[in-house]
Formats: sequence, structure tokens, C-alpha cells
Amino acid sequence: MTRLTWRDAVTTALLVLVGLVAYAYTVGTDLAIINETRGALVVLGAAGLGMCIVGGSAGYVGPNPYTGFLSVLGIAAVVLLAIGLIAEASWTVVWLGIDIAVMWGLGIMYRLFAAPAHVPSHGPSHA
Repeated sequence: MTRLTWRDAVTTALLVLVGLVAYAYTVGTDLAIINETRGALVVLGAAGLGMCIVGGSAGYVGPNPYTGFLSVLGIAAVVLLAIGLIAEASWTVVWLGIDIAVMWGLGIMYRLFAAPAHVPSHGPSHA
């Protein structure tokens, strides 16, 4: 079991943003950017990309079921984003938010329960 880091705090804050944007879009809002499908999707996509960059995959060591499932969810996020931006499909806003939340949850679960306590260095050995 490993401890959570500042990266987890940042991704959690971005997840709160994702939830607020998806909720505000769903109930209807007058906020300039997220009151339209494409604007909401751009904000969700940027937040999701930020979560991916900050959270990263450096802590995922060796083959495990998390990386495969997260890859599938990442591809699904890109497809949802493309469909939503091209077709302006409003349903993609909610599903993209759900997809991002599930990816966040799996990443947190991995770090809490499945990650090794020490991630070996991939650099040269200084023995």
C-alpha cells in the first residue's frame, strides 16, 4: 500500500471541476463557456488531460489489469470528446464526466491497494 501524494490532491481538485461542469451543463447554466455542448466538452477534456498529465502513469509497474482498463477508458474519452465536438451531442458531456471519474477512481484504487510500496528506478545503477 502506498500513500497518496500531491498529485492525487491535484487530480481530485480537477475531478471536482469535472463534476461541477457536468452538473452545471446538465441542469442548465448561464456561464459563458459551459452553457454550450462544445464549451463544456472543451473544459472537461482539458481537465481530463490535466489529470492524466499530473497523475501520470509512472507509478504503474509491470503488467496489471489497471493499465489495460485505463487505456480502454482513455480511448473511450477521446472518442466521446470527438463525437461531442463534431456532432455537438449533448449526451457526451455526462458520459465523458463519468468516464473521467471512473479513471480517477481506478487510479486512486491502484495507488492505495495494488501499487508496490517502492517503485524501482529505471535509471543506471550506482552500486
